[in-house]
Amino acid sequence: MSFDYAEIAATAAEILKEFGSTAQLKVVTTGAYNPATGSASTSTAATDVTACVFDYASHMIDGTRIVTGDKQAYLTAAVAPKPGDVLAWQGMDYRVVTSKPLAPAGVLVLNELQIRK
Repeated sequence: MSFDYAEIAATAAEILKEFGSTAQLKVVTTGAYNPATGSASTSTAATDVTACVFDYASHMIDGTRIVTGDKQAYLTAAVAPKPGDVLAWQGMDYRVVTSKPLAPAGVLVLNELQIRK
């Protein structure tokens, strides 16, 4: 038995579209370090996405890796978020803490994020 992971990714996108809400992923890119200013330049590119966002269950909050207020978000496979990017959802900006691609057989189906204010 074989699976059509592209079809599974399309189904995941349909479910997110039906049950999720509009959000914006702001991909932050850091440029070269400038010793004169003591900082690196950054640029941000925004992409519209659909996200399902949930609170973590209380038993998952350990106060270290997952803290009170953190949320779990699911995004379609159309984007590849990374830690440090920002998810703008329902008027709030959340920093991406972790990003885990769900990619069975190497085919990206869905992205699972841990986000924090």
